[in-house]
Amino acid sequence: MADALVRAFQEVGEIGKGAWFRGAPFWSWNDKLDPNELRRQIREFHQQGIGGFFMHARIGLDTVYLSDEWMQAVAASVEEAKRLGMLAWLYDEDKWPSGFAGGLVSGLGGEYNRHLLRAREIPVDWNMREFVPHERSLAVYLVTRKGRQWLQWQEVTGQPLNMSAHRGKVIVEFFVERDGYIDVMNPKAVEAFIRCTYDAYRAHFAAELGKTIPGIFTDEPQCNRHAYGWTGALPHEFRQRRGYDLRPHLPSLFYEVRLHGRDWQKVRHDYLRTMTELFVENFTKRLYEWCETYGLQLTGHFMAEDTLWSQIAFIGAAMPHYEFMQLPGIDQLGRSLLTPVTIKQCSSVARQLGRRVLSEMFGTSGWNTSLEDQRWMAEWQFALGVDYVCQHLSLYSLRGARKRDFPSSYLDHQPYWRYWHLVNNLFARTTFLLQQGHPVTDILVLHPISSAWCVYHPDDRAPCEGLTRALEAIARTLLGAHHDFDFGDEFLLQRHGKVVDGRLQVGRCAYKVVIVPPSISWWDSTLTLLQQFVEAGGHLLAVEPLPDRINGERDESITRFLKQHAKIVPNDAATLVEAINQWVDKRIAIFRDGNLATSIVCQERDFGDGR
Repeated sequence: MADALVRAFQEVGEIGKGAWFRGAPFWSWNDKLDPNELRRQIREFHQQGIGGFFMHARIGLDTVYLSDEWMQAVAASVEEAKRLGMLAWLYDEDKWPSGFAGGLVSGLGGEYNRHLLRAREIPVDWNMREFVPHERSLAVYLVTRKGRQWLQWQEVTGQPLNMSAHRGKVIVEFFVERDGYIDVMNPKAVEAFIRCTYDAYRAHFAAELGKTIPGIFTDEPQCNRHAYGWTGALPHEFRQRRGYDLRPHLPSLFYEVRLHGRDWQKVRHDYLRTMTELFVENFTKRLYEWCETYGLQLTGHFMAEDTLWSQIAFIGAAMPHYEFMQLPGIDQLGRSLLTPVTIKQCSSVARQLGRRVLSEMFGTSGWNTSLEDQRWMAEWQFALGVDYVCQHLSLYSLRGARKRDFPSSYLDHQPYWRYWHLVNNLFARTTFLLQQGHPVTDILVLHPISSAWCVYHPDDRAPCEGLTRALEAIARTLLGAHHDFDFGDEFLLQRHGKVVDGRLQVGRCAYKVVIVPPSISWWDSTLTLLQQFVEAGGHLLAVEPLPDRINGERDESITRFLKQHAKIVPNDAATLVEAINQWVDKRIAIFRDGNLATSIVCQERDFGDGR
């Protein structure tokens, strides 16, 4: 490295230097807040090599959230942070998940609250005298069932039913129920959240936005909860975006049936794509644009990013949201190593769009989490693309049950507190290096969330999780062979993907090899991009089983295309690595006891005059 880079590396390792490379823990405001005590704790953070903090309303808070007293506590903390050259990050909720504004928005009720689409089955037996529809019923069907087969579907919505004439059949009703969270797909509810929270902070701290206050954390927002997320505008939006009416196809969301010429996989794909689009457009993008207007960085993480099923069950898809975060992030819970898929989903978008990656790390790892534990948990994530540390968490108070709030806690109640700067200095030097140059990777793995949409069911994880296991196997195989890669999300491919000089370019990154993982369906825009990539001389590898659908609908043209233009391999580690090695130079190999150390991951960066 150049001498100037070495000097900067050494300097950022000194306490009080390089706030943007130093951690910013969740600072749990969980008691009656005293401005003098807040200032004292900030000075403790500074002495132990911390660069900032997230002011996080938490369980046990005894100061009224968003009150004048609350704002005075924030003001004292911002002032002290400014004096010490630290970063005072906002947090946009009273606890979590973000959106309800401590009850100010969710308490409005009605259309402001989240709705979930559900189904219920009512057998018509000898004791049944009448059927009373749900108060928010959408459709009612009489169904003839034989064993596990659902045969004849007769819609009887709004009709009086003679129970004696239908004994032995099953009434299946589709309805929406309301819960206490907000409707993140409803722009009216999201604007109310912005008005109550974001605008309130702007009114008090406009002069420090984008300066001492660099951004705001949104925590675990979600449009779904083990069902199908619903909003009042969804039927209209579905018709506009997908080109057909949703209501006659509601049974296909819960049952493997073909009605009115469309099969269940197509309907589920289209519904979940629409749900995801509405969530991204009406919540994440609106917060992103607000932050962009006032010079802030939207950061945080979304609920249940880890598997394909869990993403759909809460947020539709994780990767499309990251485009609309200035500092996208993830969450690591427990004293363990996350699946690389979770981290790579986020770091791939960050690489492609030129952003950093936050990780809320160490939560629920226990009171006896050591400095060494923190090091290995963080470095695993650093190698996979994380470069901003948010330690979970620092408890303002340990009084009463507060000490049991998902420890460990990092403040002067920790026996090793006076040594904590050692690991924080290490993190600062590492994340500094991770901001130099650019990552070296030639491989793009398409992300199969749209395939998981085709087979999602709220009560059956198995089909989606089969796709998750296959995807994770590919990720671990590539990383174990020390071939770095990025994921390609179809939303981002559609917006930012193009073929340039024989490579598939996504934002700032360009790939010479594209891998199609085991899958069911891809968008027509993705197929068009792959066709252009192959025509330009790009290398395409498809891992069995091959997809046979386009936009969720049966279409064997994609199968024919892959058989003609892709190298097809089974999901076997040795075969996959052998195929990749034909096209990608093997620059790094790490060995242990004479064998390839497949449990070690690495990241290679190009500094221009070296790597």
